Amino acid sequence: MGRVGDEGDEGDEGDEGDEGDEGDEGDKTFFTFHFLLSTQHSQLSTLNSALSTQHSQLSTLNSALSTQHSQLSTQHS
Repeated sequence: MGRVGDEGDEGDEGDEGDEGDEGDEGDKTFFTFHFLLSTQHSQLSTLNSALSTQHSQLSTLNSALSTQHSQLSTQHS
């Protein structure tokens, strides 16, 4: 009967080890999530920069076309 009790204790020790593993898994999940968000933030920053550049170029083009339109309208009159 003593042996049965010992085996039960060993099982309890195994359970305690599992609880520690759950904490490690939570940490891994958190850091993975943090890494993915950081990566996404970097990609969105790059996209924002590209869109800002494109917006600037389109504004310049719009201004040039507006000037050309004004000149053509003056010549037509």
